[in-house]
Amino acid sequence: MVLGVLDTSDEITARIIEKKLDDLIRQKRNQGFYTSSDIALVRVTDHFPKDGIVYAINNVPFVCKLNDEFREVAEDYILKRRDRLDELSDFNEQVELSKAIHKEADPITPSSTQYRISTHYCLNGVVSSHQQGDFDSSPIVIIDPFSAHENDDNILAVRGEDTYFENQLQLSDKAIVLVEESSLDEILKENIDPNITIIPYRGDRDIAAQWVLVGMMGIVPEIIGKDYIINSKTSQMITDFIRSKNYPMDKHCFSQSYQEDDEKSLKLWKMYSQKFYTYLFSQFGDVEPHQSLIDKLSDPFKFPRERKVEILEEIVKKIGVDNYINIVKQYNQSIDEQIRAGTYPTNNEILSGAPFGYSSDYSDSKKTTK
Repeated sequence: MVLGVLDTSDEITARIIEKKLDDLIRQKRNQGFYTSSDIALVRVTDHFPKDGIVYAINNVPFVCKLNDEFREVAEDYILKRRDRLDELSDFNEQVELSKAIHKEADPITPSSTQYRISTHYCLNGVVSSHQQGDFDSSPIVIIDPFSAHENDDNILAVRGEDTYFENQLQLSDKAIVLVEESSLDEILKENIDPNITIIPYRGDRDIAAQWVLVGMMGIVPEIIGKDYIINSKTSQMITDFIRSKNYPMDKHCFSQSYQEDDEKSLKLWKMYSQKFYTYLFSQFGDVEPHQSLIDKLSDPFKFPRERKVEILEEIVKKIGVDNYINIVKQYNQSIDEQIRAGTYPTNNEILSGAPFGYSSDYSDSKKTTK
């Protein structure tokens, strides 16, 4: 079911939500405690749930943009991030511009991936970007009442900033999926579970999520930090609820699965870097003379980050910025088209030897010339 567009620039709706939020906070504080009905799972993602299921990213075709040397070169060298920030003296304006540049860099950052056997959610708020993950440009927000999952047998941990489940999560019929309006038509081409409520939004994603939490679910939204929920008038009641239910509260970074996942992520990052560098050099001649450099650049431990950035900047300077941008876009487009066609492998399949990355079957095979 698809509802009407939620426009976060609508001032009348904004005032209604603000009033309802004040009433909700007062009501919850008078209540003095939270039940599972006062809590929602919130997941920001690039991927619409398939058949009403949120799969762990090890078992689906999954690509993302990392905060690696490719993004740093895109931001600082191509988009001239430092120069543009130096023009502003106001700190808040610098923060906003930095976020905008980060998003601008997405199309000119080669696709990579991450390995996880778990699916992750925040409680009552939208995840914040940090060094381990960039979520600012993800256009989809999945919101599902925690009451529908409080007794799931695959809960690994419950925390305000990171509640995670092993493998997949079957969404309840109360789930709401926010989709950026411009992405709706493409998503509706897929086999959508009719039990899921879809709300297209226009404007600020995080505000749209807050409006759904307040206006449709009667839940007080929270600000999510990297390691905890930012202290608020209601945040402690979430923590008290978790403790009262004796849920495991281990931080994901201390779990056994995290270490195992990261070992596989490192292998995949190396494979993706090597795949892109090989494609990059192939556009301008024989790859073989550059193989040793490609191997070193792709290895997470051969060069420090600063040296990788320097070398990549020299490559971009040599071949030309426009050529580099076109190469990255063509590389990413090929992968995106394979994912849409259902022919791209999962991370488990890639680790088992399945071919991945750029494919001339789905992209313009013309080589860029200098």
